[in-house]
Amino acid sequence: MLHNSATWLLKTFAIILFISSCVQKETKEYRLITAKDDLGIFNLTRFHRNFYFYADSAGTITMPVKNGDLLDIWKEDNGILLRCTPDFPDSFQLRVKNDIIYMNDKLTGLRIPNSLDSPQLFRKLKNTDFKNLKTLIIGDYIPDAYLPFVDSIAKINPDIDLHIYFSNEENSDIDSLNKIDSVIDKHEKLNYDSLEIVFRKNIKWLSERFNPFLIAYYGSTKELKQLEVFNSVQTITLEINEFEKEDTLPHFPSLKKLVIANDADSLIIPRDFLMLNPKLEELMIQGNFNPGLLNWKSLNKLQALRIVSDSISSYPYGQTLPGLQTFLISGKGHLPEENILSFKNLKELSIPCSTPQNEFDNIIKAFPHLYFLQIGESDTLLVKDYSALKKSMDLRYLIISGKNGKANSLYPLKRLKYLSLHSEFFDDSLQVNALKKALPDTVIEPNEGLCMGSGWLLFLVPLVALGVFAGKKYLSKAA
Repeated sequence: MLHNSATWLLKTFAIILFISSCVQKETKEYRLITAKDDLGIFNLTRFHRNFYFYADSAGTITMPVKNGDLLDIWKEDNGILLRCTPDFPDSFQLRVKNDIIYMNDKLTGLRIPNSLDSPQLFRKLKNTDFKNLKTLIIGDYIPDAYLPFVDSIAKINPDIDLHIYFSNEENSDIDSLNKIDSVIDKHEKLNYDSLEIVFRKNIKWLSERFNPFLIAYYGSTKELKQLEVFNSVQTITLEINEFEKEDTLPHFPSLKKLVIANDADSLIIPRDFLMLNPKLEELMIQGNFNPGLLNWKSLNKLQALRIVSDSISSYPYGQTLPGLQTFLISGKGHLPEENILSFKNLKELSIPCSTPQNEFDNIIKAFPHLYFLQIGESDTLLVKDYSALKKSMDLRYLIISGKNGKANSLYPLKRLKYLSLHSEFFDDSLQVNALKKALPDTVIEPNEGLCMGSGWLLFLVPLVALGVFAGKKYLSKAA
């Protein structure tokens, strides 16, 4: 009898520990972060480029994030793309000087310029600074003078992320660099006979020293294959202007997340572009593409799909990818409810601006365990009543952009940790105070977002996140 009691107690204790660990994991996975000093910040994983959160009178912005989200953070004309990791600070400031980026006064990013103006500035950095470094930003090529410096970084911190830009322009710079004596051993001296050869040798040289988790690449698909030497990469962001019909993404054994962005009027992704990476768990596509042309069968492990498009139309996403837990779609056009209702167990959802009230109610009813929800921007105020959310007991993060509906239908949502409404709502102090009184434990923030129309693709993240890294000259040209 005593033995049975002891066994029962041990089992009960184990169950309690398991439940506790799950709750603790969930709590740590999602959180709010605060950007200070009038920083620009954009969550590439969750929101389109036209959507942003307002800074308050103190110049701070609070927004929801999840571990693994990609954050584009910038100040004036300097920026950096970072992964949100468990050790990412809850509040932060950014400081940039001479291609050196600091977050909360810790070295966070370095851009290796194509010129030879800055080596002496980099040499002032201490080896202890490199332990905090998150990102190394590289343009078309790395001048020889910087190679010993980059090599010293790799010896201290080989696991940093790489942002790589290749344009195959300004070959004249190579000629000038050819006249400069190398400061490294001859067997490591780069061959400057063409920019393409230099780029490929740079990639090989980097792969022998670094094990990046994230690679952000801007360039042509012709050089994309060179990146397959990085076996450690788990996240890739691509800004590619044009795909060839036979292009395929090289095999990356550990790849789990992929972002494809394009600023053309029409994005044509080759049908089998993703077939060599069946372990892909998260896919984000920013561009006007036809989902019917992509081979979705090769993505049987996909858990999250994020789409930003100026031409949303009917496609059976739910029937094609029923196992998704995250489906975030935003832009211009209409996605009928039957394209969404076939999902089995969504936890995160964003619905486009054209969703009418009755379809919204049906969708919310079908997914009672939503944790994160964004209601798309609408100038026509299609969703006016949020009462259907009362039964969403797990909902913690709610973002409503565009015109706001009935504020009092939000009052029962006591479990919300975060609520963001369009900035117009905050013009009426009485309704703001009433909402804060009804939801005293909820962080309530304004946002600004428009239903995307022509020209929205000009604001894609790579313009800031990659263009700045490649150099201010590229950014000014792109703008």
